[in-house]
Amino acid sequence: MNAELKMTGSSFSFAAPEELQVNLLAAPFGIPRQSPTFSWAMRSGEVGDIQTSYRIFIAHRLSDMKEGDYLLDTGWIATDECSNVRIAGLDTLLRDNELYYWAVQLRNKNGMESAVSDPVPFSTAVGEDWESTRGIWSEDAEGGGNFSFLRSEVRITDVEDIERALISVTATSPEPSRQYVYHLFINGHFVGLGPTRMGKSFDGEEILYYNTYDVTSLLREDVNVISALNYTMAEKGFLCQLTVFYDDGDKKILLNSARDAEAFRALDGKAAFCPDQSIGTGYFKAEAENINAEQYPFGFENVGFDASAWHPAVLREDLEISGERLLAPYPSDPVGRYEQEVALVENRGDGHYFIDLGREVIGGLRLTLTADAPHTIRLCFGEELNEDGSVRYRMRTSNVYLENWTLKEGVQTLENYSLKTFRYVDIFDCRAELKEEDVKAIAIRKAFDADASSFACSNEVLCHLYDTFKYAICATNQDLYVDSQSRERCAYEGDALINMLSAYTYEASMALPRFSIEYLMTHRTWPAEYTLMPIHMVRLDYLYSGNRSLLERAYPWLRNMMLSERPDPEVGLFPSKAAPHNGWNSILVDWPVNSRDGYEMQAAYYNTVYNAMMHISLRDMAIMAHVLGKEDDATAFRADADALRHNMIERLYDSTQGAFRDGLTREGAPVEHFAQHATIFALCTGVYRDAEMKDTLGRHLVGQETIRTSIYGAFFHLDALYHAGFGAYATALLADGDLTPGIHSFASSLYNGGVTIAPEAWNVNEKANMTFSHPWGSAPASMIVRGMFGIRPTRPGFHKFEVRPQIGDLPYASIRVPTVKGAIVVSLGQNREAYEAEITVPANTKATVYLPAVAGGTDTLFINSQKSNFPLEDGCFTIELGAGTHRLLAQ
Repeated sequence: MNAELKMTGSSFSFAAPEELQVNLLAAPFGIPRQSPTFSWAMRSGEVGDIQTSYRIFIAHRLSDMKEGDYLLDTGWIATDECSNVRIAGLDTLLRDNELYYWAVQLRNKNGMESAVSDPVPFSTAVGEDWESTRGIWSEDAEGGGNFSFLRSEVRITDVEDIERALISVTATSPEPSRQYVYHLFINGHFVGLGPTRMGKSFDGEEILYYNTYDVTSLLREDVNVISALNYTMAEKGFLCQLTVFYDDGDKKILLNSARDAEAFRALDGKAAFCPDQSIGTGYFKAEAENINAEQYPFGFENVGFDASAWHPAVLREDLEISGERLLAPYPSDPVGRYEQEVALVENRGDGHYFIDLGREVIGGLRLTLTADAPHTIRLCFGEELNEDGSVRYRMRTSNVYLENWTLKEGVQTLENYSLKTFRYVDIFDCRAELKEEDVKAIAIRKAFDADASSFACSNEVLCHLYDTFKYAICATNQDLYVDSQSRERCAYEGDALINMLSAYTYEASMALPRFSIEYLMTHRTWPAEYTLMPIHMVRLDYLYSGNRSLLERAYPWLRNMMLSERPDPEVGLFPSKAAPHNGWNSILVDWPVNSRDGYEMQAAYYNTVYNAMMHISLRDMAIMAHVLGKEDDATAFRADADALRHNMIERLYDSTQGAFRDGLTREGAPVEHFAQHATIFALCTGVYRDAEMKDTLGRHLVGQETIRTSIYGAFFHLDALYHAGFGAYATALLADGDLTPGIHSFASSLYNGGVTIAPEAWNVNEKANMTFSHPWGSAPASMIVRGMFGIRPTRPGFHKFEVRPQIGDLPYASIRVPTVKGAIVVSLGQNREAYEAEITVPANTKATVYLPAVAGGTDTLFINSQKSNFPLEDGCFTIELGAGTHRLLAQ
């Protein structure tokens, strides 16, 4: 029996709502004007407080907001919704390429009104307001000018009247190098880089994304310089448009790079970068940046630079192609360049400097040097060191990170603009003195709030795992979830699933995972079960964000995909689509192939792992159909899931083994092999008939004593164990400090491999071409939150969530988890006499806590020092908590 805690607080504050977002963005510039969604977090110090109503105000200008001259005032809307708020009729009021402000006010459960939030600006997509969408480039575009400098000057004489200045930017093509094309600067200040990879609509139309930046603070009276450094190997074109919005309500397009192409000066960058070999692989090409300081146009970004010797920019093709390609705003946060200190700069003599960044960086290097004469230095970048201590620049991944930089006489600062993944640098033939303060790593990533999350416990290994993967999520937050930025730069569904759940551990930013999901839906990869994973990711996106926009857009596409998949009518299971040779539509099971625990891939025509993924996909489709009010679909998907689960248990489960076999042959005969993966995937996707069978499956995995999967498969292994209630064993696996080389422990993989982001494999012996920056190896990040602490949303947007601790024998552990409703904070402590918990529940949410009882104790529960009558069920007290901080003690 559950009961909600009724508590009284001695004092409280009901503050203005915070963390306002539009379309999941805190800086929502350039959003589509169709059906924007608004969200915020309530702030209240009253125990159990909830939002009962909201009121949203929208105005054209800040002065309008302050004076109450609103474009729209919703009036009070009675609801506790704060994650997926839409305003009827707003579409008809918003215009393309326009500036607006919004604010929100709340009422709480006592009818008290909060202060109105601070107004937040947002702007709509450029849409029909593009003056032109043709690209520009330097004159040698056809002759191999892959690097291009562009520069224009704009004279502004009324800066004091400009309320907001926004610049929208894109370029083509990001595809050959699988990275951004432009670096944009205004008046010497870096603005941003992009665009992300080409997208595709559900109708098959190609999408070129553009970013919109707020550059108000960068403009100056009189001359302003807009400049860009661009790199691509195909379809060369750069496009930008600067719009200023005046405080009197007017706006003006001051610059469009195509309309004003004659105002742009251009310089081919070949002489400045001397490209020769590629730092890429067989998957992509990106030329090495052999910077020549004697040819580089230092200061081209600044006012006063003399570009008279440059050529006029060349007008090129239209970047938007009717019926084939559309321009659309990038729906995630911008990517920036972040300077990081280095750990070591060592002078090894004879012009040789060794640099250790301390942690691997995805980005580049910046050097400030003073040379007494021109000379060329050689730079070798890498993730590892060779046995002789030199940097392994011919990487396992087949990238060759070798560059030659030519210094000029005097002081100069040189830096990379393209992406590399590296920790170490050897510099040879350097006659300039190099000190630690002269060297900076340049991390290319999104902004990351390191203070939003925290974790501490009594186990050093767990703390190290949490901190390492926190940095991993920070370091790999570029514009799209990819496997790694070294070997492939490819988005994979399985990688993205693990990556997004790891990211949810450390930040409540939902836009990047959402964009990656939508990208993958129209850019599927080869494994058969991977094509199903976006279904689960869409459901998780809705659970964590509370925003149903993606679910609504994706459902018809996902529905059609699932309706095209039918089980064999005689067997009742889904057959394999292709031979198991790691080709298109082959079943992956695990990777690398030597991590499959002997799985009978050839024999298992009806593959257990694939059918398990089908089962959870059907379950998720039924849930999403119900959310959308499509009850006929929900009933049909639920019936298909029930039938599949029944057939899997009947035909794939062996009760004598307490495990699932690998599958059935084409003829329907059992494959009498029981790879660990078959039971793992069946268990974590809910393929069992009752609690007893779930327990049996869990005991089977525990009895195997080791992780037999890859580091990717370990995510599903741990998830299955926590799901089945064997969290003590799962936590012990995470906390295993055995550093024996070659064993399947996270500690061994990280400590022995020198990994500072995330490993692709347990060790180099299992995957010789492994990367050290592969977020699919970050399973402990999500398992600490979702498993050890059992913090999971049970209603969309954390409207309700559960805390189901399974910390094993740890004496104490505490965590802070950011969510769209605010931070959840849980501290746990235990000994032989007591189990203690302190839990902070954000306002406008409710938590169900399953607090373990003490073995051999008195089965007594105290809440805030008062004895409680909550009953004990299945070894746990089940407690419903409202907002506030609560102290629980089981004895």
